[in-house]
Amino acid sequence: MSSNEETDDYQSNGHRFQNVKQRLKDRSREVAQMKEKTKEILSKQAIKIAKHAEEHERYITKVHLYCFL
Repeated sequence: MSSNEETDDYQSNGHRFQNVKQRLKDRSREVAQMKEKTKEILSKQAIKIAKHAEEHERYITKVHLYCFL
């Protein structure tokens, strides 16, 4: 193998390595964004569930009080 071929192989491998490295960075960024969106969605859902629970608790309290009157 000539010196020129070795240099070409090294450069192409280096280029491939940079491509893989960039794809990993991009994917990591996408995963981080998805994680934040998921947190936001879960937080909104938790707030909705808590509000519904409070409404149900008030209703049950009213029914409970009405039964004892």
